[in-house]
Order: sequence, then structure tokens, then C-alpha cells
Amino acid sequence: MECLLKLFSAIVLSLYFPVIASAHGVEYSTFEGGIGFTIKYNTGQLVTGAHVKVYSPDGMNELYQWGVTDLNGRFVFSPDQPGEWLIEINDGTGHGIKDKITISDDLALRQASGAESQTVIWQEIVIGVSIIFGFSGIWYYRMAKRSENSGG
Repeated sequence: MECLLKLFSAIVLSLYFPVIASAHGVEYSTFEGGIGFTIKYNTGQLVTGAHVKVYSPDGMNELYQWGVTDLNGRFVFSPDQPGEWLIEINDGTGHGIKDKITISDDLALRQASGAESQTVIWQEIVIGVSIIFGFSGIWYYRMAKRSENSGG
């Protein structure tokens, strides 16, 4: 009998808790406006999950908003005042953009340079040197094999 009572209590509680849980739902609303960006590499590939920081005109050191680009390489923010805003985008691998945009009095985008994705110069140097060493290593290896095969 006690086992049956526990089973009945478990069934009643499992039916009751979803009702309680649904009382704390999440709501959302939409709004007009906002400044949006689609971030791409110069190859056309979307930059997903890049860290984005937006600094207000009140002082370029005052972080207004931060976040990451979505699966479509997009990021949107809603400015609360006109002026020159600083946008920093970093994909975490050394590629990024640091650019200023101008927001008009009606809080619309007035001007953006559309800066290209920039790689850090030392990365390009390291890649170039690595390619040279790689080809040199292959060449020396083949020369050593030839010398070994020719008996010399």
C-alpha cells in the first residue's frame, strides 16, 4: 500500500511541476532600428563567433555593448545617441577590425568606412618564413635521399 501511495504521489507531482515551471516563461519583443553588421573574411567566408565591442561617443574607453557574431556573421546594436562610435571586432585568431562609424541625429548610420579584415603583420611574416623553411626542408630531404641512393 505504501508503495502505491508513493507511486501516486510521484505521478501527481510530475503532472503539477510543469504547470509551475511554465509560470516563469521567457518573453521577447521586437523593435525597429538598430545598426547591424555582417562580418566576412576577404575570402567571403562568414566570421561566426567573433567578439564584438562597441564604444560610445561619450569616451572611446566607455564600453557600451559587447557580444559575438551569430551563425550568419551578424551583430546588431542600438545606439542611444548620435556621434562617432568605435567598433572592435576580433575573431580570436589575430584577424579583426577596429573602425569608427558615425551615427546621425536620427540614430541611423551616417558613415562607415567598411574596413577590410586585417591580419597582423607578424602573422604574415611567420607564414612566409614557414613556407620557405618547409620547401627548403623538402628540397634538402630529397637531395639527401639522392645522395644516399647514388652511393655518395
